[in-house]
Amino acid sequence: MAAHHLVTAELIIGWSYEISEVLFTVSVPLNGIGLTCLGVAVLRGGHSAAGYAMLVTGLYVFVVMAPAFAVFGAPNYPALAGWGLTWLLLGIATWVHARSARRLTLSGATP
Repeated sequence: MAAHHLVTAELIIGWSYEISEVLFTVSVPLNGIGLTCLGVAVLRGGHSAAGYAMLVTGLYVFVVMAPAFAVFGAPNYPALAGWGLTWLLLGIATWVHARSARRLTLSGATP
């Protein structure tokens, strides 16, 4: 749901900056909380690369983005770009995990 709010905020930013700002204010921390919790759960399940990527993506919100926004009082584009890179790493880790799970399934083993 938080990711849905992020997309909605991006889509309406040109129409209503105020509504978009509220959606960003709510959805970014929710994304951070959700990804951090999911990362911990995945790590506990034994999937290290994907779990670490989720954990890093979630914690990045609180360790880098929130302080950067507080210091500069406005969107900090290098911090946002860094969050985008963590999403890229998450996508790559998920893709690699899915490929290895598919290979195991096709060979008759269970992941």
